[in-house]
Parts: sequence; structure tokens; C-alpha cells
Amino acid sequence: MYGLLAKIYARRVVNVNVNIVLAGLLALGPTLLAVRLVEHLLSSGVVSGAKLHLGDKAIISAVTFAADLIFDLSIYYLLHWLANHSRKPKRQVQLETIADAAVESVPFFKDATKVQFQRMVLSPLLYSLWLGTQFVLMQVWHINPVPATVAGFVIGIASTRSLHTLWMLREMRNARRQALANAVAPMDESAEPTPPRHTNGDGRHQSLSEKGVKSVPRS
Repeated sequence: MYGLLAKIYARRVVNVNVNIVLAGLLALGPTLLAVRLVEHLLSSGVVSGAKLHLGDKAIISAVTFAADLIFDLSIYYLLHWLANHSRKPKRQVQLETIADAAVESVPFFKDATKVQFQRMVLSPLLYSLWLGTQFVLMQVWHINPVPATVAGFVIGIASTRSLHTLWMLREMRNARRQALANAVAPMDESAEPTPPRHTNGDGRHQSLSEKGVKSVPRS
């Protein structure tokens, strides 16, 4: 059972999604602590929204964004390295597709940053759903900031993970086609060309090599 799970997790499209969700969940703990701390500072008057010209809910949402960004990125880089760039010889045996194997030749930081760039493209949707849900739940239904934060996270992460998975699957298909094309090209170049054949007057085909050979009369 463990071997099967490890084999599935070795596939990049799987471990990238798992790592992103896991990083988000692990980052959620310290993020909630930061939210709780800011909530306490606001209620005790240590931090004043009036001085910052911001509402308390807006300050909580801003702190949620900053804390999640820092913790999430740090945790994800660690998980991505463990899943895709550590123990390469052992992991190479578990790879099942050419597209998965292609990542092995990409430096760690470049590979992880590419994933972060894709996440950055989707981040407006993520944070709009997350922080929007959090803000509405707090402002309209007067729900406590902590459960409102969790509800927004679940909605945002589920939506963006679905879109990112489709994006990565498309990349994998393109990488597989490119890898196969690169593998076939050298074979085509190494194949010896067939000598062109010419038609004699009697309609029979004759190659250039045959045409250049003259019959030797017998003595």
C-alpha cells in the first residue's frame, strides 16, 4: 500500500497539488495565530483601525494575506524539493512518463519558481474567493474571524487547485509530444536515404548505382 502511494506521489502533477494543499494547510495554523493576535490587538486598543484609516475587518484580511504568503511559500519550497529533487536516483525508478522524467533535468529553484509563477497567475482568484468569503462572513453574518478564514480557504483552494491541475495536465501532454518528437528526429536523420530510381525506356526502374555499372564482356 505504501509503495503504491509513493508511486502515485512520485508523479509531478500529483505531488505538486498535494504539496500546495499541504503547504496551505500547514501555513493555515500560523496564519490563524496571526489573525488571532491581530484580533486581540484590535480589541485591546493596541492597534487602532482609525489611525490607519482602515476598518478592523480590512486589517484582519490584510494580515491574513501577508502571513499566508510568507508561510505558504516557505513551506512549499521545502516540500517541492523533498518530492521532486531529493533522492533523484531512487525517484527516477518511480517515474512513469517522459513528461515526469523531464523535470529531473530542471534545477530545483527554476522548477519550484515555475510552479509559483503559475500559482501567482491564479492567486487573484484564490485570494478573491478566500478573503472575499472571509470578509462577507464576518461583515454580513458576523461569524468569528477564525472559522470565516477557514471557510474562505477551503473555497479558494478547491477552485484554484482544479484549474491548476488542468493547466499542468496540458503542459504534460505538450511535454510528452515534444519529447517523443525529439526522440524520433535523430532516428529519421540516421536512416540512410534510398537511392533514387530512374525509368528505362522499357518502363523498368533502375537505380543510379545499377545504371553506373557496365557489363563486362566475357573473354
